[in-house]
Amino acid sequence: MHARTAVRALTTVGILVGLALPGTSYAEAFKHADPAKDVQSVDETGGTDQPSNKTADITRATFNHTNTQLKTSLKLRDLAKKWIVVSEIKTPDASFVGFGSRTASGTDFSLSKASGKPVTCDGITASQDKTKHTITFAIPTSCLGTPTWVKAGVGAVVGSSTLFADDALRKGGASENHLTLSPKIHRG
Repeated sequence: MHARTAVRALTTVGILVGLALPGTSYAEAFKHADPAKDVQSVDETGGTDQPSNKTADITRATFNHTNTQLKTSLKLRDLAKKWIVVSEIKTPDASFVGFGSRTASGTDFSLSKASGKPVTCDGITASQDKTKHTITFAIPTSCLGTPTWVKAGVGAVVGSSTLFADDALRKGGASENHLTLSPKIHRG
């Protein structure tokens, strides 16, 4: 699957994800239990429920906002060999989009402004735990302008000819217009 196709599908379905921003040595966390079996197959015209798909089905999302990083963890019913996550992060002064993927060449995560301009930033990490069916990524708060709070959202997409998607903070599938964002997560 081409990245452009995935991004278009994610945008169409609203699977831009939220990440959190800087904090103190303590973390303020936001945790959300997402219903199982709320995956949808998506295309340019919308989504169709696909409750049997496990590899795009997020069951829990956790955002930890500390002084040094915004860490996002996703738990899925099963973890595909190849996946895409999209995040949307809103701060008091800016909006960001994160794009992560797992391909045959490894795991990667990039950050850009909402305008599409790439953000150059050292220290962004992404990983997966196949046994626990989790995906974790962390963005240094300095990359986000060290905001006092963030609102974050995240979604997962898998597939090639048919794309399956889940918005981690939305019950009942994905939205055509945008990702669902968390309440404000203040720096811990």
